[in-house]
Amino acid sequence: MANDIEVIFSGQEAIDVTVDLSTISGSLRIFNSDESFDQTITEDTELSDIIVGDSLTSPSNVNVAVDTWDKLVSVAGGIGYNYPFATGQEEIYLTGDDAWVETNIFTAAVRLANGLKPKNWLAVGSFTTLINNNAFGNLNRFTDTLGGQSYANSIIVDNYTGLSWIELNTGQNWNTSIDDALALSNDYDDWFLPDRNKIQSIHNNQATGSGYDYAPFNTVFSPNVNIWTSSTKGNNSANAYRLLVGTGAGGGNLDNIAKTTTATMTAWACRKHF
Repeated sequence: MANDIEVIFSGQEAIDVTVDLSTISGSLRIFNSDESFDQTITEDTELSDIIVGDSLTSPSNVNVAVDTWDKLVSVAGGIGYNYPFATGQEEIYLTGDDAWVETNIFTAAVRLANGLKPKNWLAVGSFTTLINNNAFGNLNRFTDTLGGQSYANSIIVDNYTGLSWIELNTGQNWNTSIDDALALSNDYDDWFLPDRNKIQSIHNNQATGSGYDYAPFNTVFSPNVNIWTSSTKGNNSANAYRLLVGTGAGGGNLDNIAKTTTATMTAWACRKHF
């Protein structure tokens, strides 16, 4: 094993230190002779924690070379996720609807913090395989809450978008579905009805039928009934968007229908899992 590396400077001299962590088997220690700046840096050290101490005696810059996904995640302080874009709905029609979720859950601060972290991507030609390890240490886009694929609690975690999903109800109108999602307490208590962009984020063009008939959704859920979204029709607040499910014309597309509709309707709930 290589020895630890020490960089020593003194007085008010400013220096630049560039460290390639892939060449260090031990640790890197940077310190000032008057002990006003003394720090050990390893590949688990977050970048924001590296430059500390008196600005007159600290290094002017420390650059940590990052050449692997794990190092990038470590330096950034975690994995970022491909949160679906906001739909643009601004008015809140009911607590728990599209605009309410964006205002209270996917806030500007949340999206900014997530945007500063590295995002995973899907493998070429695949809808269910990632190119880098997820937070559970595997390449599966969809897992259960433990990182496996047994789905004992019927919750599906999307390690690409950072959302998790659960089947909610059948035969209920829009208002009831939104209320049911907010009241749901299966393992977590921050569920909500997905907006139209979130429900389409799991639409798989490679799947047969409507685009939702693929594992794990076709084994854990029953994707054979039209699905409510929390998004209201822009020029008709009495209607909400729904996802058409089925193999016939329009399957996999969105349309809008009266919020009082119950026939042939179901609802899935989701949450910000990461």
